Amino acid sequence: LLVSDEEDCSMEDGPGLFAADEVQDQYKRNIACGRNQEFLYSTAEIKEMIINAKAAVSGVSRAVQSVMFAAIVGVPNQGDAGAACQGSGAEITGCLDVALEEGTMGDPGIIERMPPNTTAGPTAYYFEYACERFDADDTPVTQAYPGTRFVQLAREFGHLGYVYSICNADWAPAMNDIARIITDNLSTDSGEPFDTDSDTEPGSYCDGANLDCYTECWGCTLGDPSLCGVAYTDCQENSNCAAYEECLFDNCYLQSLLDDELRSCIATCQNSATADGIALFTAYYECIYCDACPLSCGPLEKPFPIECTDSGAVDSDSSSQQ
Repeated sequence: LLVSDEEDCSMEDGPGLFAADEVQDQYKRNIACGRNQEFLYSTAEIKEMIINAKAAVSGVSRAVQSVMFAAIVGVPNQGDAGAACQGSGAEITGCLDVALEEGTMGDPGIIERMPPNTTAGPTAYYFEYACERFDADDTPVTQAYPGTRFVQLAREFGHLGYVYSICNADWAPAMNDIARIITDNLSTDSGEPFDTDSDTEPGSYCDGANLDCYTECWGCTLGDPSLCGVAYTDCQENSNCAAYEECLFDNCYLQSLLDDELRSCIATCQNSATADGIALFTAYYECIYCDACPLSCGPLEKPFPIECTDSGAVDSDSSSQQ
């Protein structure tokens, strides 16, 4: 999700762009990127880089259909022009042909005016605004330049692209639209949610077959509240959960116990623990071993209070915990 009142300037050739006439003239620098796009990455290349970044974590097949690009940027927000330039990438195919006061969204006109917040001195060159919003006193609140390349990138993403005007006073419709697109597309063709448990694909961006469980994936996932950070904090702030974890590791795993001895030690800790302590510990460790770090931390090679299966994490000794 990108928010901007200016145009994209993703440079591929910085020295080339900086040598352009518009950059050398301080009064034309505002139009330098739009007039020298041969020095920028194409929108197709930007899409490819975004997809490749996701594929490195989730695999190519999943990445293609699970990356969305949304932009709240400078496009018209009223009338037919607003309708043509707001919506999914598949719905805004005519946006670049929309006329502005000078030029079009695809080829905005250049105007000469005083720089912002100045009343005297030399004028500078700018692209025509794509949209403006004023308060009750007619003071400008938002003045946005055409986000031409953002529109192009959203079109590259098709139904997984989205554009909304930054000049709208209310952005709630954009958040609702984005949520709907995510909901509609984070499922398989059959309508079933994507299976996030896999023996061959990472469980999260923290995970990987060549990553160390404890020094890499473990800390990464505990530091992210959207992964296992909340479950970790809930356990640590509960004295019963902390005591149960301490019993398991101090008395069992750090003592190099094997098989039956280890199982017996686990049962002893479970029998002395409270139900809420066991539940919080289980949620915390299921999150790490079964969901967020299945490749780097699994499979579990020793007896453990939890067991990860294809259908999720299950209690490996439910009778003891009960």
